[in-house]
Amino acid sequence: MKPAVLVILLLFIFGITLLGCESTFFEGLNKFFDGLNTSLDDVKTDNYTGPQTVEALMKAFDARYTSQAANGKWATVREIKLGEKLKIEITLKDMDAEYPRNAWLEILINKGFKIEKFEDYDRLLNLRSKLMMQEFHQGENFHIAKDKHIDLLLLNHRIEHELISTAQQTDPEVNDWIVIGGKPLPSIPGRMYIQKTKTGFLIRSMISSITEGKNGEITSVIGPRLSDEQKTALLEKGLEPEGWEVVYIDEEGNIIPTDR
Repeated sequence: MKPAVLVILLLFIFGITLLGCESTFFEGLNKFFDGLNTSLDDVKTDNYTGPQTVEALMKAFDARYTSQAANGKWATVREIKLGEKLKIEITLKDMDAEYPRNAWLEILINKGFKIEKFEDYDRLLNLRSKLMMQEFHQGENFHIAKDKHIDLLLLNHRIEHELISTAQQTDPEVNDWIVIGGKPLPSIPGRMYIQKTKTGFLIRSMISSITEGKNGEITSVIGPRLSDEQKTALLEKGLEPEGWEVVYIDEEGNIIPTDR
C-alpha cells in the first residue's frame, strides 16, 4: 500500500473513531441532563400541572415516592381461630408485585382521579396496601368481586379526601389527617386512636415516625413499636404505653373521655 493511501485510510479510521467517541460522549451528556431534569421536576411537584398520564406522573413523583416508601410497612392481624392470630406485613415491594404502579395509575386515571401534588400520588399508591389487607382478611372471596372492592375502595377514598380537605380548611395548622368512623382526626406521630365498641376496645390507628441518619442508622423514634403484651395491657387494662399519646374515640370517630 502506498504511504499516501495509508495516511488517508488511517485518517478515515481515526475520524470514525472520533465520531464514535463524540456520539457516546453526547449520548452520555444527554442521559445526564435527562436525569438532572427528572430530579428537578421531582422537586417542583407540589403544584403539578403537567399531563395526567402514567409516564408523566411517574416522572414527576415516582423517585420521591420510592425514596419515602421504600422502608415503609403496612401491617394487619386476623384471628384464624380462638387465641391464634395471623399477621401480615406489606412492603412497597409486595405492593408493586401485586399491583404494579403503572397499572394502578392507569386505573386511577381511568376512574377520573387527578394527581396534582406528591401527597395525592403517595396516598393513592398506598391504597394498594388496603386492597392487600382486604384480601388477607377475606381470602378467596376477595377475588370473586375484586373489581367491586377496587371501586368501593376508591369511592371511600374520594369521600375521605373531601372530609380531610374540609378539615384542613378549618384547622390549617394540622398537616396530616386520617378518617375513622367518618370523622377526620389529626394524624400526629406518637399518637394512637383507641376505639371503644360494644364488645371492647380496638387499636384503630398508631402513627409512628422514625428518623434515620446519613448512614441509615435510626436517630430518633416517635411512637415506639409495641409488644403483644403491651397491646393486651392497653386494651384490657387501660395501661398506656410509654412514648404514646392515647386518644379514645367512639364508633363514630368522636373523641371521648379517657375514663374507661
